[in-house]
This record gives sequence, C-alpha cells and structure tokens, in this order.
Amino acid sequence: MKNILLIGNALLDHLIYSKEPLLERCCNKVTTTINSGGSIRNIAHNLGLLGCPVHFLGVWGNDKHALAMKTELKSLGISCHGPSLQKSTPIFTAIFSDNINLTLSGLTQDFLLDENYDFPYQDYDYLITNTTNEDLLEHICKINPFIRILFIGHLPAFRFNDNLDGIIINRQELFIEQEDDDYPSTARTYPGWMIVTLDRAGLFFYKDLDQGYRTNTFEKEGGYPVGCGDALAAGMVYQLQQGTAFVNAVDYAHQLAELVFQTPTVTIPKER
Repeated sequence: MKNILLIGNALLDHLIYSKEPLLERCCNKVTTTINSGGSIRNIAHNLGLLGCPVHFLGVWGNDKHALAMKTELKSLGISCHGPSLQKSTPIFTAIFSDNINLTLSGLTQDFLLDENYDFPYQDYDYLITNTTNEDLLEHICKINPFIRILFIGHLPAFRFNDNLDGIIINRQELFIEQEDDDYPSTARTYPGWMIVTLDRAGLFFYKDLDQGYRTNTFEKEGGYPVGCGDALAAGMVYQLQQGTAFVNAVDYAHQLAELVFQTPTVTIPKER
C-alpha cells in the first residue's frame, strides 16, 4: 500500500434538499443535514471507512467542529496534519430542488494551504488534492519529484504531467475551463487516466485504450449529489491501490457514488 497524502479543506457541509420546487415568499418545507465535509476530507473519510489509512493535510478552524472532525478522522485510522486558525470552521451550503441547484461557500483565503507551510512531502508516494495553487504543487514536486498526483475538480497545468496519475472532474467544472463535451479528446491530452462525472447521466472514463460511459441506475428520483464524486474518488484509489484492473475499479467506484446519491450524507455508509 502506498503512503497517501490528501491536501484539501475541512469544512461543514450544510445540505438543504426539497422534493418540491422552492417558491419565493413562501415557507418552503425542506430536509436539512449538517455533516463533516470538504471534498478532500470526505475522500479521506471514505478511504478510512474502506480500510485504507491515509494522511490528511489542511488548515483547520479552532472550534468544536474542527475538534470533532479530527477525532472522527483519527477514529478511522487517518492522520491529521496542518495549522489551526483562531477562527470558526467554514461552512459549505448546498441547496437542491427541482428548480434550484445552488452552492454557497464560506471558505476564505486564509484556510487555503500554501507553499510556505513546512511539511515532509518527501515521505509520500501519492497525493490527492483539489488545490489550484500551482506554487504549492511545484513546491511539492520539487521536494518529491516522483510523487504521483490525482487531481480533483480541475484540469492541471501540463507542466505537472510527469507527476500526473489521474483526473476526476465533473461536467460543470470541465465547462468552466473549456466549452467542449468531446471528453475523449480532452482525456487524450493528458497522460494517466480521467473520469468525467455527468451528474444523473453517469460518467465517462478513459485510460489508454479503455474508454466508455457508465449510466446511473438510481432507485429514486431524488437524492443528494453532494459527496458522490468524493465516494467515486475514494473507490477508485482504494481499488487501484489493490491492483484492480482500471475498468473494474471504475465499476466499483461508480457503485459507491450511486450509494451516496441515495443516502442523506456526504460519505459512504460505515458498513461498506
């Protein structure tokens, strides 16, 4: 098993979901959940549930929520690292209904890790991150030129190709960077593998000669899309670390993503 480091944010995820369209000037009835969150933290949490011990590095708040998240991760065998600020844990809010899909982030710049934080990056074989701070990435690759990186949520600069293992990105994030739905052409511009999640339509996957689509088989129309990509990423990493063939890893990871969609949480159920 490789020594895996995850760099990201530890937030609170506040999910607001309505089976009915939300109406202005009305008291809308909704379902709400508040969970430990942050995409990369969620991936670390899922890997812990799958029995894959990892290390999580991020900037923490200084309140009961940050303490609870650290305690929760440590109970799963996950090592927590990073500085703490004299501030409250940021909150990410997502609102979902038939007519609204809105996300709000309370994350501020000071909660983003930068290249000035001293950390033994040379001790790790594999990095999972959604950071867009290229100075930080260059700093890590300079210290550890052999580290393999899984990028979450954006297309990395080509100068990181030597370290690139894979990319997981959703359709909306991809459209921000390029208005093109030719996923195979995009994937071929990068070494390694790529998965593009397509919301309720499923996903596209690519690695060398293996490429294709997987459709979802949701048992109900509703669902909580926040956390599906994090479950998928954890499933991929877990299976690939086990030496599972790429397409089989995709199928396993897709099943975890569908499971989270049908569950009011941002991580996979503990029984997995």
